[in-house]
Amino acid sequence: KAMATFRAVVVPLRTGSLVWGGRLASFAAKAQTAQALDIQRLGVGVYGRPATFDELVFYVNQPLNSVATSMATVFTSSNGALLKAQIVDKVFTNLFGHVASATENNFLAAQLNSGVLNNGTLVLYIINNVTGADLNVVTLKVAAATQFTQALNTAAEITAYSGPAPFAVGAAFITSITD
Repeated sequence: KAMATFRAVVVPLRTGSLVWGGRLASFAAKAQTAQALDIQRLGVGVYGRPATFDELVFYVNQPLNSVATSMATVFTSSNGALLKAQIVDKVFTNLFGHVASATENNFLAAQLNSGVLNNGTLVLYIINNVTGADLNVVTLKVAAATQFTQALNTAAEITAYSGPAPFAVGAAFITSITD
């Protein structure tokens, strides 16, 4: 199901075959690193979509907590003044397709309120502690997000996956992955 959605989403974005010299070769190597995988995890959890080429290139050599904090800042500016419980539910919905249980929500909202976690480190905490069916779902979503970003391999495709409308396409693709 996910690959059919992937083809339906990525193929229309393909508009040319211009390659950006060494940037794409460099990106292909970096896209396979553990850091790139963590950036995709954050992209799925914080934004609900695959990371962009530019996000991966920008963040791949930065400390992970700095990346999480930076993404959290963007999340906050684009989502307005959400209550901590709403943030937890949004991240859970992005990662797993459902809201947190009352116990999970209360605990994680308290961690956000106390400053122990921010919106970005919240994602990392959740992913590092997930088990069962939710682990399977987030693993599939992150793998699909990685394939999605790697499939954008021309300058035109990379440029096309930027802004609200294309991000909505990426988010719809990730949302379609449920098991």
